Amino acid sequence: MELFTLFALIVVISFSLAWLIKRRLGVKLFAPLPEYDKGWKNMLAAALPAILAAISLVLSYYINSLLWS
Repeated sequence: MELFTLFALIVVISFSLAWLIKRRLGVKLFAPLPEYDKGWKNMLAAALPAILAAISLVLSYYINSLLWS
């Protein structure tokens, strides 16, 4: 149950951060694909949820290993 809660928290935080960053860049969160072909900002915005989820998973693994050592 702990692992599921941690994963759910990571997903919520990642998508919240992605939404905030995309909003600052002026890109819709779930835009249709043609809108992503307008430049580097849109390509970065399209990849943001995956990037933030990966960073969150690595950080949570590192923090968890520090807590249990």
